[in-house]
Amino acid sequence: MASALGRELIATALVGSFLAVLPTPAQPQSSLSEKLSRLMQDVRRGQPTSPLAALTRPYDHTLSQGDAAAPEQRRAAFRARAAIFETAKDFDRAEADLTAALLTQPADAVDYLVRAYFYLRCGK
Repeated sequence: MASALGRELIATALVGSFLAVLPTPAQPQSSLSEKLSRLMQDVRRGQPTSPLAALTRPYDHTLSQGDAAAPEQRRAAFRARAAIFETAKDFDRAEADLTAALLTQPADAVDYLVRAYFYLRCGK
C-alpha cells in the first residue's frame, strides 16, 4: 500500500514538473488537475501509465491525425514531444521527432535551427 502511494506521489511530481514547462499543443487541452486525476486513476486501476507516455499523449493525438492536422500543428507537436524525450534522456526519439518536423511540408527553416541546437546540447 505504501509503495503504491509512493508511486502515485512520484508520478504526480514528475508529470507536474514536465507539464509546467511544455509549450501547449495546437489542440484543446484539459487542465493540469484533470490530467493528474486521469494519471492517478490509471495507477489506482493497476494500469500505470509511464510519466513519459502521459506527457506525450496530447502530442501523439495531434500526430495521429496525419494530414488532418495543419502542418504548423504537426511541427509544434514534434518539437514539443522531442523536448519531452530530450528531458527524459531519450535522445534517439528526440532526434527522430526533430527530423520528422524537418520533413513536414511546407518546410520551415526554424526546424533546422532547433535540431542544430539539439545536436549542440547532445555534443554531436
